[in-house]
This record gives sequence, structure tokens and C-alpha cells, in this order.
Amino acid sequence: MSALWIAPLTDVTVGGMPRRQVIVYDKRLEVIQQKKPAWWKIWNESLLQAGLPPMDPSDRGLSQVWRVELRAGKAHLKDKWKIRSLDDLEDRLGDLYAATLDEVRYAQPTGDTNRSRWPEDPIWQTVREIVRDALFSFTSNVTPDRVKRVPRQRPWASLR
Repeated sequence: MSALWIAPLTDVTVGGMPRRQVIVYDKRLEVIQQKKPAWWKIWNESLLQAGLPPMDPSDRGLSQVWRVELRAGKAHLKDKWKIRSLDDLEDRLGDLYAATLDEVRYAQPTGDTNRSRWPEDPIWQTVREIVRDALFSFTSNVTPDRVKRVPRQRPWASLR
């Protein structure tokens, strides 16, 4: 009996443009396949500056790089988030990305058949922290569905 071989996961894409799209992919594999050796120099220089050892491109375990892309297309920006200008984008970009990370989850599979109980993968927790910190000034903590219209009170209404 032969063993079943399953190729390692290299990418996951959720959604599509012009709406919302989330992509997680193996950047190391792309760099090797497309022969982009400059990336090793860039990554290793950053690691050395942080006091960490350089990556060894020949060892997947010591050189794994995952890239996460969060994309918001025109339809998603305009229809769901009511973003129509660069000022709107600047005001809500952090909220938009935080909501995306809540709505689309990258989880670690377990033996549980209920996927909603699977724990969030550490890479997703890292992405959440980066978005929270890097986009703090572009965050209001108000999403379009949470904004409620409050009727204006007429100034003379309280005089009755």
C-alpha cells in the first residue's frame, strides 16, 4: 500500500475583486521560483539589524516567509464602507482592515469537526497586531453597520 503524499500548502485566497480579497501565500516559494535573490539580502539585512540570525534559503524551516495581503476593491470600498475619497479612506482604513481580519479568519485545524472552534493561527494574530499598531491613526473604531442615525433635536422642543 502506498502512502498518500499531500503537497504543502502554498497559498489561500478568499474573495475576489472588485469586492474584498484576502490572500496568504508562501513568499519564500515565489522568491525561489521567480529567481528574485535580492529578497534574501533585504530580509537578512532586516534580521541582522534586529539582532537575529540570517535566513538560509536552502532550509525551508529557517527561511519561511508568509505574506498576507488584504485587498479592498472599488465595490467593497464604495458599497459597504461608503468610502468615496482619499479622506474617507484615511479616516476608515484601520477599521476596514480590522473588520476584514474579523470576518475572514486563518485558523489552525484540529480534530474538531466544527471549524468555528479551531484556534486562530499565530500568523493571523500577528497580522492583527500589525494592523492595529500601524493603522492606529486611521482608525475610529466605528464600522458602517454600527453607526446609527440620531434624529436632531429641535432646540425649541425642550421648551415645551
